[in-house]
Amino acid sequence: MPDSGCLILSLFSVVLGVVLFLFPHPLKQLSGTLNRTLVTLDEPLMRYRYVIGWLLFLLSYGLFRLALLVPTLRG
Repeated sequence: MPDSGCLILSLFSVVLGVVLFLFPHPLKQLSGTLNRTLVTLDEPLMRYRYVIGWLLFLLSYGLFRLALLVPTLRG
Protein backbone atom coordinates (compact mmCIF):
# COMPACT_ATOMS: atom_id res chain seq x y z
CA MET A 1 0.00 0.00 0.00
CA PRO A 2 1.53 3.35 -1.03
CA ASP A 3 2.18 5.98 1.61
CA SER A 4 -0.89 8.21 1.77
CA GLY A 5 0.96 11.33 2.95
CA CYS A 6 3.25 11.38 -0.06
CA LEU A 7 0.32 10.69 -2.39
CA ILE A 8 -1.61 13.65 -0.98
CA LEU A 9 1.41 15.94 -1.39
CA SER A 10 1.87 14.64 -4.93
CA LEU A 11 -1.75 15.37 -5.79
CA PHE A 12 -1.49 18.84 -4.22
CA SER A 13 1.59 19.71 -6.29
CA VAL A 14 -0.11 18.48 -9.50
CA VAL A 15 -3.10 20.71 -8.78
CA LEU A 16 -0.83 23.71 -8.13
CA GLY A 17 1.09 23.00 -11.33
CA VAL A 18 -2.12 22.86 -13.36
CA VAL A 19 -3.33 26.11 -11.79
CA LEU A 20 -0.08 27.85 -12.72
CA PHE A 21 -0.29 26.63 -16.31
CA LEU A 22 -3.96 26.98 -17.12
CA PHE A 23 -5.42 29.68 -14.89
CA PRO A 24 -3.30 32.86 -14.81
CA HIS A 25 -6.29 35.21 -14.43
CA PRO A 26 -7.29 33.94 -10.94
CA LEU A 27 -3.65 34.31 -9.91
CA LYS A 28 -3.71 37.95 -10.96
CA GLN A 29 -6.93 38.48 -9.02
CA LEU A 30 -5.39 36.77 -6.00
CA SER A 31 -2.34 39.02 -6.34
CA GLY A 32 -4.57 42.10 -6.41
CA THR A 33 -6.46 40.91 -3.35
CA LEU A 34 -3.31 40.07 -1.44
CA ASN A 35 -1.74 43.37 -2.47
CA ARG A 36 -4.34 45.14 -0.36
CA THR A 37 -3.45 42.96 2.63
CA LEU A 38 -0.02 41.88 3.87
CA VAL A 39 1.52 39.90 1.01
CA THR A 40 1.82 40.45 -2.73
CA LEU A 41 2.41 37.97 -5.53
CA ASP A 42 5.11 39.72 -7.49
CA GLU A 43 5.52 39.91 -11.22
CA PRO A 44 8.39 37.35 -11.19
CA LEU A 45 5.91 34.70 -10.07
CA MET A 46 3.76 35.45 -13.09
CA ARG A 47 6.79 35.66 -15.35
CA TYR A 48 8.23 32.32 -14.23
CA ARG A 49 4.93 30.52 -13.66
CA TYR A 50 5.70 27.97 -16.39
CA VAL A 51 9.04 27.11 -14.83
CA ILE A 52 7.48 26.85 -11.39
CA GLY A 53 4.68 24.71 -12.86
CA TRP A 54 7.19 22.30 -14.42
CA LEU A 55 9.09 22.10 -11.14
CA LEU A 56 5.85 21.28 -9.34
CA PHE A 57 5.14 18.50 -11.85
CA LEU A 58 8.63 17.09 -11.29
CA LEU A 59 8.12 17.32 -7.54
CA SER A 60 4.81 15.49 -7.91
CA TYR A 61 6.45 12.68 -9.86
CA GLY A 62 9.20 12.37 -7.27
CA LEU A 63 6.69 12.27 -4.43
CA PHE A 64 4.66 9.65 -6.25
CA ARG A 65 7.75 7.48 -6.70
CA LEU A 66 8.61 8.01 -3.04
CA ALA A 67 5.08 6.98 -2.01
CA LEU A 68 5.57 3.71 -3.85
CA LEU A 69 9.04 3.18 -2.39
CA VAL A 70 8.34 3.93 1.30
CA PRO A 71 6.42 0.69 2.05
CA THR A 72 9.30 -1.42 0.77
CA LEU A 73 11.76 0.51 2.95
CA ARG A 74 9.64 -0.05 6.06
CA GLY A 75 9.83 -3.78 5.78
